[in-house]
Amino acid sequence: MIKENAKYISAKKSVHVNIGKDIHRKFRSQLFLQDITMQQFLENCIELFVNENARMNKIINDLKKELKEKELNKLRGIDKKDLYDVIEENSPFS
Repeated sequence: MIKENAKYISAKKSVHVNIGKDIHRKFRSQLFLQDITMQQFLENCIELFVNENARMNKIINDLKKELKEKELNKLRGIDKKDLYDVIEENSPFS
């Protein structure tokens, strides 16, 4: 039994993520209502991702678009004069 447990433990890897208290509470609550553990949910999502599941690929592609759009929105909010001043200050030609 001890060897089997050691084999099981060494075959598993852990993933640690930090999420906000509110989203963690909501996540855990929603999973509880579905009678699914966090472990089951995350392991299944990861499995879908590594097996290139079409639904998961769509979620990933949508996420990539959203993240790119957020970055572009940050850049759009930058004042042009401030941007030129930073470029000028960091120019290797000055």
